[in-house]
Amino acid sequence: MGTYTGDAIAQMIAEQLTDSGNVIWPEMDIIYPAITEAQNFIVFLRPEASSSVVPFTCAAGSCKQEIPATGLAFLDVTRNLGLNGTTPGKPIKKIPKAVLDDSVPGWTIEETTDRIQQYVFEPENPRFFWVYPTPSVALQVELSQSLVPAPVASGTDTISLPDTYITPILEWVKAVCLLMPSAGTNTNLGLQHQAAFYTMLGVKRQTDETTEQKRRG
Repeated sequence: MGTYTGDAIAQMIAEQLTDSGNVIWPEMDIIYPAITEAQNFIVFLRPEASSSVVPFTCAAGSCKQEIPATGLAFLDVTRNLGLNGTTPGKPIKKIPKAVLDDSVPGWTIEETTDRIQQYVFEPENPRFFWVYPTPSVALQVELSQSLVPAPVASGTDTISLPDTYITPILEWVKAVCLLMPSAGTNTNLGLQHQAAFYTMLGVKRQTDETTEQKRRG
């Protein structure tokens, strides 16, 4: 959780875009929604930006596990936590599915009442992961997941991401303001801020253009 509020960011935008009092780009109509959009887009491109480590109960009788509804994407499973969720246990290793398929052909049906040894994760299924052996009881593990950022809907709401992301957030908000039809439209400058946003996240522009098209439908 960051410390920058919607009001603080709106004031910075007003100063940097010379829009005293946020007259051209009002807070409620433009700035706060743009902050929310910036956070969502950052986490979409960099899931680790909104990470949380929590105890997780593996569903018994299934090797396939789904992260909680509050989660956006799976990041890692680090270790076992026993049956009570508080007893630190042995680490859980990530293994490619193809390797596990070859080394343990029946891995999806082997069961355990003790501990998880390995897990499989495939990026195309961001909310799911597979464990080996399959827990026959509700075993607890330590889960690292990406969370959906809370929207910034008022001046007192703070950003959900760490403060280190304030600069790309500002770049995205400025790009949104300058690229929208208004008295302050400046397409060239808006595109420069948009490019700076991508650069700060270390994402190649070609990939981002595809992502941007998907985001805007």
